[in-house]
Amino acid sequence: MPFLGFVDDNIAIFIFYIFTCLFGPDSEIGTNFQAKFIGHYVPSYSTDPQLQEYLPISLNHNSITPMLEKQSKSPFKHPWWLSVDRLFSGPENIGESMRCLDDRLIIELSKAIRAKPGWTTKYKDKEIVEKWKKEFKDQNPKSRHVDEVFDYMLRELQWYDKIESTRPEFSDKKFKMGPDDRIVFSDEAIDEKTAKSLASAVAEFEKVTPKDYHPGSNNLVVDLVHPSLFHLQYGRTKMVKDGSLSVVEYEEEVGNFKREVHPHLKRFQWLPAELCLDGESKTFSFTSYINNLHPLKFPNLYSRIAAVFNEVIPGLNFSLARYLSKQYIRVPVPAGPHAYKGTEHEFDEKYESDERLSDEEFTKARIDFMRDFPPTYTEDPVTEDFDVRDFSRLKVIVKLANIELTPKNPKYAGGSWHVEGTINEDIVATVLYYYHMDNIKDSKLAFRAGVADPYDNNVEDGLQIDPWVCEHFYGLKRDEEFSYPMGAVDAQEGRVVIFPNYFQHHVDPFELIDPHKPGLRKILCFFVVDPYNDLVKSTKDVPPQMKEWVEDKELMSKYFPEVKPEEVTTMSWEEATKARDELMAERAEYDLSYDDFDAYHRYFSFCEH
Repeated sequence: MPFLGFVDDNIAIFIFYIFTCLFGPDSEIGTNFQAKFIGHYVPSYSTDPQLQEYLPISLNHNSITPMLEKQSKSPFKHPWWLSVDRLFSGPENIGESMRCLDDRLIIELSKAIRAKPGWTTKYKDKEIVEKWKKEFKDQNPKSRHVDEVFDYMLRELQWYDKIESTRPEFSDKKFKMGPDDRIVFSDEAIDEKTAKSLASAVAEFEKVTPKDYHPGSNNLVVDLVHPSLFHLQYGRTKMVKDGSLSVVEYEEEVGNFKREVHPHLKRFQWLPAELCLDGESKTFSFTSYINNLHPLKFPNLYSRIAAVFNEVIPGLNFSLARYLSKQYIRVPVPAGPHAYKGTEHEFDEKYESDERLSDEEFTKARIDFMRDFPPTYTEDPVTEDFDVRDFSRLKVIVKLANIELTPKNPKYAGGSWHVEGTINEDIVATVLYYYHMDNIKDSKLAFRAGVADPYDNNVEDGLQIDPWVCEHFYGLKRDEEFSYPMGAVDAQEGRVVIFPNYFQHHVDPFELIDPHKPGLRKILCFFVVDPYNDLVKSTKDVPPQMKEWVEDKELMSKYFPEVKPEEVTTMSWEEATKARDELMAERAEYDLSYDDFDAYHRYFSFCEH
């Protein structure tokens, strides 16, 4: 039953947000509305006698948190949040922190320097540095802290250099940090022998596999192995549990595993395979089937895919370690009253005048009354320890795909902005391996971040933001999109790119080099499930749903010896492709329904308190 009879719960969330803005969290009408809202969405809190003391309650997030907060069982954040979540959890707990203009300028300058060949030597050369500094100052004449920004960047380069020259994942596997320190890439991570044997094994697989073009790709993208086919369907798919086969039903714990997850989609889940760690060699191998890749017909391909995964582990570990670590904010600037030299009362006294100030004069007065926040490098970022080999098992979704261009179809228009999956799969990292390219122009894999509202952590609720501060320090104007571009990594043959499933990404357009010949790009993807999440169902417990596989006695006896084939729910190819279309439609529908609140599509506006 929708809240207060609204057609859709997201409308109720919006109304809740408006009520809070108009009447204030502590007003009688605001408190009454909050109590009704909370009672509807969190009924356990309104009926559990041990929690009665929390109702009714102010919306101040410091006091509402004990009531609404569901403690995440994982240290990893997630990308499936909405802007209204800040009302419950506080903006510092949801999404990327907003970066001020100087912070972003440091990042852009650093990326430009680190893209130069031999930068680790050049940044130590005083003559080269002075040339860089002059060019930078000429290009940024209006920057308020041009010298401080450059000096900060130069000091930060020492940290990048130290990390990439001393940590084994960088010195051994030649990983480098990309446009963000959580994004890494390498052109030497995969051993040449592994690369060749993978390409050969995939070629053998392609010979006997009918082409399946990805829906909506204009017959350019071939899905060799894709998780959207023969996926788990709640209420239909069966799994082995406690020694018997039973239908998988959606559990509310799936959506509640992490805090403030939206949406709770209750129909489908991609099925990961399981990798088991060998205690002696410290390498992983597949112990369950990869969905849509027959393990007995293509054992060599299984071993090659596992070999690639083991060779990217150092980069995966660093990416997730940085993801676990406190977000690296270079120039913290409060977005509220603490950005000023004094209080509002002191401002009024200082600028009192018999004549009313014009809008331009008033804005200048506000800026003159603001504090200064010059960039100052104080310490290196701290990186938490993390190693996927501390887990005996991992769940990984595998995808193999080709992009095939032809003289008649010579251009790929690029992909859409997206993160991978939903909380149902709880993917924490993506590994992309471009293992073959032919007659394809250079292209990029671009990233962007969805950021939380700017806030002032010196204010009790943190949500008291100031429009003049936001525009002056953050460059934010009303109705501007809250996401910001992070940069890109070149897609090159032999390159591995690893990043947390926290940033949106998309493939930029590309085309044929020689328009008279066909072109090809081949990709192996790993979507790594949060290793702390045991709620994601895997092929270890879910028997295959292809009828031909279930009728394969050797396959079933190896992976599901206790299961009777006639008890397994199977799908025909037609049913599987229909279910794929339904899965894609459901997830696309969510993207449209929550656009106004979505972490990557919402727009900046002010709620006047």
